[in-house]
Amino acid sequence: TFQFTPWIWWAILVLLLTGTLQILAEPAREIMNNVMRIKMLLLITVCGITYYYSKALRTDPNFLDVGGAHRTLGLSLASLSIVFWGSIVVCGRFIAYVGAI
Repeated sequence: TFQFTPWIWWAILVLLLTGTLQILAEPAREIMNNVMRIKMLLLITVCGITYYYSKALRTDPNFLDVGGAHRTLGLSLASLSIVFWGSIVVCGRFIAYVGAI
């Protein structure tokens, strides 16, 4: 699991850089769009979940082992993270179709 952590953070950095370019291209449409705001909140939440996992696995390599005390929490957060990533993709597509409110 540790081997993929740098890839995750580099991918998020690329997402932030390309997203910044998109915002600079049409700032009024992006910043005033509620779907964009939801997407950013979801992205911040997913980054928090990823940071939590990274920190938990660094301090306890058996964090997600079968029978571990945190297994249910870990699986729940993993499921929530997948749902949030899917929602981020959907929000990204809907930004173009939903006007500023």
